[in-house]
Amino acid sequence: MIFAAIGNINGHETALNATLKAIEETGILTTLHTGNAVVGAQGGNTIMTLLADYSVTCVQGDLDRLAVRYSRKQQSLEKKLDEPLLKCLRWTHENLSSQNLEVLRDWRKSRVMELEKLNVFLCHGSPGNRREVLTAETPLVKLERQREIAQADIIVCGGSNEPFSRDVEGTLFVSPGSLVMADGTVQWALIDTEEKTWKATMETVSMS
Repeated sequence: MIFAAIGNINGHETALNATLKAIEETGILTTLHTGNAVVGAQGGNTIMTLLADYSVTCVQGDLDRLAVRYSRKQQSLEKKLDEPLLKCLRWTHENLSSQNLEVLRDWRKSRVMELEKLNVFLCHGSPGNRREVLTAETPLVKLERQREIAQADIIVCGGSNEPFSRDVEGTLFVSPGSLVMADGTVQWALIDTEEKTWKATMETVSMS
């Protein structure tokens, strides 16, 4: 089985469009998204349309959740968050269509699916806690605990800006990192279980 995973999109509609086209050109039929889709740049409605058009399986990221709840939680958020993030959340909430807000609200915190007889756990954060971001530096004992919680062959997790993959007692952890990296690189994760040793590789997308 070969499938794709996309991390934090953060409102970058042009990058997402190019990435989904690149994935489609490889012949990959399954694409997963680990959340944080619409807050950041100003392409929220287009991003929601692209994710639906390409049948991407999504979970709700922490920023997605805040954008949906912004009007109800505005006062408390103003005490907790800095002004640039508040501005992004406000803009996203006010400019997403009501239909897209409902779709975003209905995205699950995590999803468990069977892909070609393999159990895949998709989440933002970690299987046990959406606010606990797993990274390449996460201690092995914590990954072992998350493996026990998920009971999956592959765990695709989000929230981290940097990608990583790691085998933990036969379970492959994959974080695709951010779609657009700090240096402007656009990337996605290709996950391949067709070889004896499962692996995840980061694929870059040309924006020219």
